[in-house]
Amino acid sequence: MPAEQLGGSLLWDVVRASGFTALGLLVLAASLGFAVRRGWWDEVLGRRAVLDLHRFAWWCAAVALAVHLGSLLVDGYVRFTVWDLLIPFRAPYAPLGTAAGVLALYALLATVGAAWARRRLGYPRWLRLHRLSHLALALAAAHALLAGTDRWTALGVYLALLAAGMAWYGRVEGGRLDP
Repeated sequence: MPAEQLGGSLLWDVVRASGFTALGLLVLAASLGFAVRRGWWDEVLGRRAVLDLHRFAWWCAAVALAVHLGSLLVDGYVRFTVWDLLIPFRAPYAPLGTAAGVLALYALLATVGAAWARRRLGYPRWLRLHRLSHLALALAAAHALLAGTDRWTALGVYLALLAAGMAWYGRVEGGRLDP
């Protein structure tokens, strides 16, 4: 549905922009995570700096995601409830696409939980849980393509394909436990 049919309100623009921003920052966080793992920027910035950028990109994505969810709750067009944003397939708008977004949120929360519990989990368990971020990226890409009102714009397609590509790369690259 084009944005003009949704009223073109500033709030709807915030919903759309925060969704794009969250997805873009998740792609950035993933690429920085791959850079940490493979040591791509170690000689230029140092591994610690790249890891800090990876974490910073994630926190920025989390803020954008919170704005996305919060603005969906207060926007009056679709009238999402908290439960619509927490229970897959419950949303009145694009249930499959919204469910992909809800499941992406859960995969991201598991990833963050694993990061906070890394020392207790040990490296192999932490890494297995951290790889849920690849699933989160794939689900976020599906959410963008199935529920996003801008899904067929150049930016929408580009971000969704980039997220899906990063998820695929993470899945292919993720077969080893070596740092």
